[in-house]
Amino acid sequence: MATLRPDFAGRIHFTNVDVQQYVPERKFDFVTMGEVLEHVPDPLAILKSLHGCLQDQGRMYISTCINCPTMDHIYQFRSVAEIYALVQAAGFVWSRK
Repeated sequence: MATLRPDFAGRIHFTNVDVQQYVPERKFDFVTMGEVLEHVPDPLAILKSLHGCLQDQGRMYISTCINCPTMDHIYQFRSVAEIYALVQAAGFVWSRK
């Protein structure tokens, strides 16, 4: 188990739930999701749910793959432009910082 820096204690909260069923008690500053979107049938629905969990100035970091068909990848992104359009459709502003 990872140990957090003492000055982060109480500032970081991890939640492991089905995001489409999740109703947060409060909005979050930051959400991260790695290599998930290609495993769900409706990535837009997931992104919209997560957008609703963020504060107005909140940020989200996602990673996903492009053109990588495998047995467990339900959704296959064909280009960065497709991901960009999906992110925008969910209400996010794209940043590559």
